[in-house]
Amino acid sequence: DKVCFMVDGRVVYFGMAGATVVNYFSELGFPCPQMSNPADFILGLTNKDFPGHADTRMLVERWKVQIHQRPSEPEAPPAPAMFQRQGTME
Repeated sequence: DKVCFMVDGRVVYFGMAGATVVNYFSELGFPCPQMSNPADFILGLTNKDFPGHADTRMLVERWKVQIHQRPSEPEAPPAPAMFQRQGTME
C-alpha cells in the first residue's frame, strides 16, 4: 500500500506505507516514538494546526530532493480511449 502526506497542497511524502515511511521521517530527524501510532505521529509533524509540527517548508524541500535522487518509475500505460479527451468544446 502507498500513502501520501501533503502540506498546503505540496507533497512531503509519497510511497510505501509502514516501516518505509517511518524510516523516511526518521532519516529526516523525526523518529517515531515507541508505542506511537505512526500515522498519528506523521500527521502531527505535517499538520500546521497541531502544536509542535515540523518545519513544513523543509519537509517539502527534502521531498523534492528525494524524488530527484530516486530511479524513475516506469510511466503508467495510457488511459483507454474512452477516458481520453477527444477535443475541446467551443
